[in-house]
Formats: sequence, C-alpha cells, structure tokens
Amino acid sequence: MSYKKTDALMRHLRDSGILIQGSKQKCQLINTGYFHGYKGYRFFGNAHRRLLFTSYDEVYATIQYDSNLKSLLYGKIMFIETAVKNIALESILVSANSESIQDMYDKVVSGYNNAPIQQLHDQIMEDTEHRLLDDKLD
Repeated sequence: MSYKKTDALMRHLRDSGILIQGSKQKCQLINTGYFHGYKGYRFFGNAHRRLLFTSYDEVYATIQYDSNLKSLLYGKIMFIETAVKNIALESILVSANSESIQDMYDKVVSGYNNAPIQQLHDQIMEDTEHRLLDDKLD
C-alpha cells in the first residue's frame, strides 16, 4: 500500500468493512493515526486472531480503552522499574567494588553466566530478605 491521505485511508477502511465517516471520525483517525490506530488493533495476540471491528467507533473505543489503561499503570510501572534498576545498580557497585563501568561489566554483569543457577537464586533471596529487614528497621 502506497502513502494515502486521510480521505483515501477512510475509503480503504470502508472497503475493509469498517464504517467510518464524517469530520469527527476523520479527526479521530488523524489524531490516532492509521497505523497505530487501526492496524495496531486489528489482531489479538497474533494474525490468526483477528478482531472483527465493523465500525470506527469500535476501533476508537479500543484505542481509548488502551490509552486509559496505560495511563493507570504507567506511574506504577515506572516506580517499579526505577526501584529495580537502583537495587540492581547498587548490588553491581558493591559486588564490583569499583565505580568503573568496565570493572562492573567484567566482574559482575558478564560474570552471572558462570554462576550455578541455584546459587543465583539463593543470593537473590538472601539479598531480598536483607532489604526487607533493612526497610522494616528504618
């Protein structure tokens, strides 16, 4: 499919069985984008599980639902991601006993491949218990 302007994309959607018309839906399509807004929601999981949209209202409601869900979770996910990164970084700094990025990589980051799986699990559990105890004491 070559580049199409918005009116041509609306025609393409109608030809694909999606009822779309009017300036309101045209603005919605412009604001959400064809590739993100429609093509991104055509399937559930894989191409064999097609979502059977019949109107752009259904497509737009799905986009809105997805955006609202992301908004609800974004702050919490960012908090968890930051905490995990900081815990990992502190652990790496302590284990490497150096602030050199090369030392951190050589001594700790690439060294995890050499540790037995059970040892890694036991160390993670021990570190987690220590952090939980430290948090309770603070």
